[in-house]
Amino acid sequence: MSLKTSKMTRKNLALLTLAFAMCNLMVSAANAKLQQGANVAEIQSILGRYATDTNNDDEDPLRTQDPKNRSQALVTLGWEFLKAGDRRTALKRFLLATKMDETNASAYFGAAYVCSVENALDEAITLYRIALTYDNKSAKTYSNLAKALLLKDMFSNEAPKLLDMAIQIDPNDPETYVTYSRYFADKDDWNAAGAKMNQAIALGREVESGTIKDFKKHGIQLNQPPQRSAP
Repeated sequence: MSLKTSKMTRKNLALLTLAFAMCNLMVSAANAKLQQGANVAEIQSILGRYATDTNNDDEDPLRTQDPKNRSQALVTLGWEFLKAGDRRTALKRFLLATKMDETNASAYFGAAYVCSVENALDEAITLYRIALTYDNKSAKTYSNLAKALLLKDMFSNEAPKLLDMAIQIDPNDPETYVTYSRYFADKDDWNAAGAKMNQAIALGREVESGTIKDFKKHGIQLNQPPQRSAP
Protein backbone atom coordinates (compact mmCIF):
# COMPACT_ATOMS: atom_id res chain seq x y z
CA MET A 1 0.00 0.00 0.00
CA SER A 2 1.42 3.41 -1.00
CA LEU A 3 1.96 6.28 1.42
CA LYS A 4 -0.72 8.29 -0.42
CA THR A 5 -3.23 5.46 -0.15
CA SER A 6 -2.37 4.98 3.50
CA LYS A 7 -3.08 8.66 4.17
CA MET A 8 -6.42 8.40 2.37
CA THR A 9 -7.29 5.35 4.44
CA ARG A 10 -6.51 7.15 7.69
CA LYS A 11 -8.60 10.13 6.56
CA ASN A 12 -11.58 7.93 5.71
CA LEU A 13 -11.33 5.98 8.96
CA ALA A 14 -11.08 9.25 10.86
CA LEU A 15 -14.29 10.47 9.20
CA LEU A 16 -16.06 7.23 10.06
CA THR A 17 -14.84 7.42 13.64
CA LEU A 18 -16.01 11.04 13.89
CA ALA A 19 -19.45 10.13 12.57
CA PHE A 20 -19.62 7.26 15.05
CA ALA A 21 -18.70 9.55 17.93
CA MET A 22 -21.21 12.21 16.86
CA CYS A 23 -24.07 9.73 16.94
CA ASN A 24 -23.23 8.79 20.51
CA LEU A 25 -23.74 12.37 21.72
CA MET A 26 -27.37 12.05 22.80
CA VAL A 27 -29.30 14.81 24.53
CA SER A 28 -31.49 12.30 26.32
CA ALA A 29 -32.63 8.71 26.00
CA ALA A 30 -36.05 9.90 24.84
CA ASN A 31 -34.63 12.09 22.08
CA ALA A 32 -32.29 9.32 20.97
CA LYS A 33 -35.20 6.90 20.71
CA LEU A 34 -37.09 9.35 18.51
CA GLN A 35 -34.12 10.16 16.30
CA GLN A 36 -32.69 6.69 15.81
CA GLY A 37 -34.05 3.39 14.58
CA ALA A 38 -34.03 0.25 16.67
CA ASN A 39 -30.89 -1.07 14.97
CA VAL A 40 -28.74 2.07 14.92
CA ALA A 41 -26.63 0.98 17.89
CA GLU A 42 -25.70 -2.25 16.13
CA ILE A 43 -24.90 -0.38 12.91
CA GLN A 44 -22.69 2.01 14.89
CA SER A 45 -20.94 -0.95 16.50
CA ILE A 46 -20.15 -2.49 13.10
CA LEU A 47 -18.85 0.84 11.80
CA GLY A 48 -16.76 1.30 14.92
CA ARG A 49 -15.08 -2.09 14.54
CA TYR A 50 -14.18 -1.45 10.94
CA ALA A 51 -13.13 2.16 11.53
CA THR A 52 -10.71 1.15 14.30
CA ASP A 53 -9.48 -1.80 12.22
CA THR A 54 -10.14 -4.32 14.98
CA ASN A 55 -12.52 -6.46 12.94
CA ASN A 56 -11.30 -10.02 12.43
CA ASP A 57 -13.08 -10.86 9.21
CA ASP A 58 -12.07 -14.17 7.64
CA GLU A 59 -11.66 -12.45 4.25
CA ASP A 60 -8.50 -10.62 5.22
CA PRO A 61 -7.76 -8.06 2.48
CA LEU A 62 -4.01 -8.46 3.05
CA ARG A 63 -4.24 -12.05 1.81
CA THR A 64 -6.12 -11.15 -1.36
CA GLN A 65 -4.07 -11.34 -4.54
CA ASP A 66 -6.25 -8.85 -6.46
CA PRO A 67 -7.83 -6.55 -3.86
CA LYS A 68 -9.49 -4.14 -6.32
CA ASN A 69 -11.35 -6.90 -8.13
CA ARG A 70 -12.23 -8.54 -4.83
CA SER A 71 -13.52 -5.17 -3.60
CA GLN A 72 -15.93 -4.97 -6.52
CA ALA A 73 -17.03 -8.57 -5.96
CA LEU A 74 -17.74 -7.77 -2.31
CA VAL A 75 -19.90 -4.80 -3.33
CA THR A 76 -21.95 -7.10 -5.55
CA LEU A 77 -22.19 -9.57 -2.68
CA GLY A 78 -23.25 -6.77 -0.33
CA TRP A 79 -26.22 -5.90 -2.53
CA GLU A 80 -27.22 -9.56 -2.67
CA PHE A 81 -27.27 -9.73 1.13
CA LEU A 82 -29.26 -6.50 1.20
CA LYS A 83 -31.85 -7.90 -1.21
CA ALA A 84 -32.12 -10.94 1.05
CA GLY A 85 -32.86 -8.64 4.00
CA ASP A 86 -29.56 -9.16 5.83
CA ARG A 87 -28.48 -5.54 6.27
CA ARG A 88 -25.76 -6.19 8.82
CA THR A 89 -23.89 -8.67 6.66
CA ALA A 90 -24.38 -6.37 3.69
CA LEU A 91 -22.81 -3.51 5.64
CA LYS A 92 -19.85 -5.70 6.60
CA ARG A 93 -19.30 -6.68 2.96
CA PHE A 94 -19.39 -3.04 1.85
CA LEU A 95 -17.00 -1.97 4.60
CA LEU A 96 -14.61 -4.81 3.85
CA ALA A 97 -14.69 -3.68 0.22
CA THR A 98 -13.52 -0.21 1.28
CA LYS A 99 -10.60 -1.79 3.13
CA MET A 100 -9.55 -3.73 0.05
CA ASP A 101 -9.83 -0.66 -2.17
CA GLU A 102 -9.99 2.67 -0.36
CA THR A 103 -10.99 4.41 -3.60
CA ASN A 104 -14.01 2.22 -4.36
CA ALA A 105 -16.85 4.77 -4.34
CA SER A 106 -19.50 2.09 -4.86
CA ALA A 107 -18.45 0.42 -1.60
CA TYR A 108 -18.92 3.63 0.40
CA PHE A 109 -22.23 4.19 -1.39
CA GLY A 110 -23.45 0.74 -0.40
CA ALA A 111 -22.44 1.23 3.23
CA ALA A 112 -24.10 4.66 3.23
CA TYR A 113 -27.28 3.19 1.81
CA VAL A 114 -27.50 0.59 4.58
CA CYS A 115 -26.93 3.28 7.21
CA SER A 116 -29.61 5.44 5.65
CA VAL A 117 -32.30 2.75 5.61
CA GLU A 118 -31.37 1.92 9.21
CA ASN A 119 -31.84 5.62 10.08
CA ALA A 120 -28.17 6.07 11.02
CA LEU A 121 -28.20 9.37 9.15
CA ASP A 122 -24.97 10.91 10.42
CA GLU A 123 -23.02 7.86 9.30
CA ALA A 124 -24.87 7.73 5.99
CA ILE A 125 -24.11 11.37 5.25
CA THR A 126 -20.42 10.88 6.07
CA LEU A 127 -20.15 7.81 3.85
CA TYR A 128 -21.97 9.44 0.93
CA ARG A 129 -19.55 12.35 1.15
CA ILE A 130 -16.58 9.98 1.08
CA ALA A 131 -18.09 8.25 -1.97
CA LEU A 132 -18.28 11.61 -3.76
CA THR A 133 -14.58 12.26 -3.14
CA TYR A 134 -13.84 9.23 -5.33
CA ASP A 135 -16.69 9.60 -7.83
CA ASN A 136 -18.16 13.08 -8.21
CA LYS A 137 -20.18 12.08 -11.28
CA SER A 138 -22.64 9.78 -9.53
CA ALA A 139 -26.16 11.20 -9.71
CA LYS A 140 -27.42 8.56 -7.27
CA THR A 141 -24.89 9.60 -4.64
CA TYR A 142 -25.81 13.28 -4.87
CA SER A 143 -29.50 12.42 -4.75
CA ASN A 144 -29.19 9.99 -1.84
CA LEU A 145 -27.00 12.41 0.11
CA ALA A 146 -29.66 15.07 -0.37
CA LYS A 147 -32.35 12.66 0.84
CA ALA A 148 -30.35 11.79 3.96
CA LEU A 149 -29.78 15.46 4.72
CA LEU A 150 -33.50 16.18 4.33
CA LEU A 151 -34.42 13.30 6.61
CA LYS A 152 -32.21 14.90 9.23
CA ASP A 153 -33.26 18.49 8.47
CA MET A 154 -36.18 19.07 6.09
CA PHE A 155 -35.01 22.65 5.50
CA SER A 156 -31.44 21.75 4.50
CA ASN A 157 -30.00 24.45 2.25
CA GLU A 158 -27.49 22.03 0.76
CA ALA A 159 -30.04 19.45 -0.37
CA PRO A 160 -31.51 21.36 -3.37
CA LYS A 161 -28.02 22.08 -4.68
CA LEU A 162 -27.22 18.38 -4.52
CA LEU A 163 -30.48 17.51 -6.25
CA ASP A 164 -29.73 20.02 -9.01
CA MET A 165 -26.35 18.38 -9.48
CA ALA A 166 -27.97 14.94 -9.65
CA ILE A 167 -30.43 16.12 -12.30
CA GLN A 168 -27.65 17.75 -14.29
CA ILE A 169 -25.76 14.44 -14.36
CA ASP A 170 -28.81 12.23 -14.89
CA PRO A 171 -32.09 13.99 -15.75
CA ASN A 172 -33.92 10.66 -16.14
CA ASP A 173 -33.92 9.33 -12.58
CA PRO A 174 -37.48 9.76 -11.22
CA GLU A 175 -36.45 9.28 -7.58
CA THR A 176 -34.45 12.51 -7.64
CA TYR A 177 -37.58 14.43 -8.62
CA VAL A 178 -39.60 12.66 -5.92
CA THR A 179 -37.07 13.77 -3.29
CA TYR A 180 -37.13 17.30 -4.73
CA SER A 181 -40.94 17.27 -4.63
CA ARG A 182 -40.95 16.32 -0.97
CA TYR A 183 -38.45 19.07 -0.24
CA PHE A 184 -40.79 21.68 -1.74
CA ALA A 185 -43.85 20.14 -0.04
CA ASP A 186 -42.13 20.46 3.35
CA LYS A 187 -41.54 24.12 2.52
CA ASP A 188 -45.27 24.40 1.71
CA ASP A 189 -44.49 25.26 -1.93
CA TRP A 190 -47.00 22.88 -3.45
CA ASN A 191 -46.83 24.30 -6.97
CA ALA A 192 -43.10 23.55 -7.17
CA ALA A 193 -43.69 20.20 -5.45
CA GLY A 194 -46.33 19.30 -8.03
CA ALA A 195 -44.06 20.26 -10.92
CA LYS A 196 -41.28 18.01 -9.63
CA MET A 197 -43.65 15.11 -8.92
CA ASN A 198 -45.11 15.40 -12.43
CA GLN A 199 -41.58 15.13 -13.81
CA ALA A 200 -41.16 11.91 -11.83
CA ILE A 201 -44.49 10.62 -13.16
CA ALA A 202 -43.46 11.44 -16.74
CA LEU A 203 -40.41 9.25 -16.17
CA GLY A 204 -42.60 6.33 -15.13
CA ARG A 205 -42.70 6.75 -11.35
CA GLU A 206 -45.89 5.41 -9.81
CA VAL A 207 -47.36 7.63 -7.11
CA GLU A 208 -49.18 6.28 -4.10
CA SER A 209 -52.86 7.17 -3.66
CA GLY A 210 -52.10 8.89 -0.36
CA THR A 211 -49.61 11.19 -2.08
CA ILE A 212 -52.16 12.03 -4.78
CA LYS A 213 -54.70 12.92 -2.07
CA ASP A 214 -52.16 15.15 -0.29
CA PHE A 215 -51.58 17.11 -3.48
CA LYS A 216 -55.34 17.40 -4.12
CA LYS A 217 -55.82 18.86 -0.65
CA HIS A 218 -53.44 21.64 -1.69
CA GLY A 219 -55.13 22.26 -5.01
CA ILE A 220 -52.62 20.35 -7.14
CA GLN A 221 -53.79 17.79 -9.68
CA LEU A 222 -51.00 15.43 -10.60
CA ASN A 223 -50.70 14.21 -14.17
CA GLN A 224 -51.74 10.74 -15.25
CA PRO A 225 -48.83 8.35 -15.83
CA PRO A 226 -47.88 7.86 -19.49
CA GLN A 227 -49.69 5.02 -21.23
CA ARG A 228 -47.60 1.91 -21.63
CA SER A 229 -47.57 0.31 -25.04
CA ALA A 230 -49.12 -3.14 -25.31
CA PRO A 231 -46.64 -6.04 -25.32
